[in-house]
Amino acid sequence: MKQFIDQYEMILGALTCGYERIIKEFTIAKHQVKERLDKLILEVLGQGGEAENYKSISDSFLEREGVELIDPINLLQEIQTRQSFVQDFKSNIDRVLSISNARTMIEVED
Repeated sequence: MKQFIDQYEMILGALTCGYERIIKEFTIAKHQVKERLDKLILEVLGQGGEAENYKSISDSFLEREGVELIDPINLLQEIQTRQSFVQDFKSNIDRVLSISNARTMIEVED
């Protein structure tokens, strides 16, 4: 099981790295969409645009051009669950192995 945990940690590291990369790309894409929206609003409405027009333009733009992060398996929760499993295993296995290695059983026949 200790060898399995090493492999499990490697997979967990790959999941974490992939999740962080996607979150970074998603944040950048959201920022780019926001910049494009601000530029469009400034071009269409100018400096003193009405709030109603701003709302309708931004809603239609975001519906058409917006980005969305779809995570059907809730990867962040899965990563946290797996990290918790690894931490619990490592903290318990060393204690259990120490007890097992230190214990000497002597059987006395009657």
